[in-house]
Amino acid sequence: MTKRQITWFLAAFFLIHWAAVLFRNDRFPLTWAPMYSSYTRSPEMKVRVADEEKFMRGFRVTRRDGSVDWIGAERLNVPKWNMYRLYTQRAFKDNSNKYTNGNSALDPFYRWVWGLEEGEPAFAIEWDWRMFWSLNKSLGHDPGDAEFIVRIQADFIRVYYNLQELRLVREVTEETDLRWDEAWLERWR
Repeated sequence: MTKRQITWFLAAFFLIHWAAVLFRNDRFPLTWAPMYSSYTRSPEMKVRVADEEKFMRGFRVTRRDGSVDWIGAERLNVPKWNMYRLYTQRAFKDNSNKYTNGNSALDPFYRWVWGLEEGEPAFAIEWDWRMFWSLNKSLGHDPGDAEFIVRIQADFIRVYYNLQELRLVREVTEETDLRWDEAWLERWR
């Protein structure tokens, strides 16, 4: 390549890159890392506390034939940290930081660029659908199978601390009970 071609390439690259930053386009491959973050000040800090034995045992699932089973990291063939994320976040419909930050503090300009109404999120993820799709696909089950998972249950303890006094405020057991929706059959592949 000549110097002129390299100069044009770099100019085009940076023009596209900075345009993606300006328009908060986190879906553009050259700007994959989230370009924005948010911090919400709170007098409390909340922490997920998952019993390692419990989340490694996994989800309590009910199959289409009515049988109950436990599906954990080993059967899903996922590392421990990924299982922790699935068990304490995605099953509870908690977005990852990328989606949470992408939905926070959208100025009117960005809403206009993305064609969003006031209050409409830039990223809307159906974590319950994804959980059923992921678990069933990982285990090789189709919707017509007797082993197909139709219910997913999990629980963990969320602990709240007062940041001013550095003391425990309360513990809350959070539970999720996801149920398969037959309307999702048309999306199944």
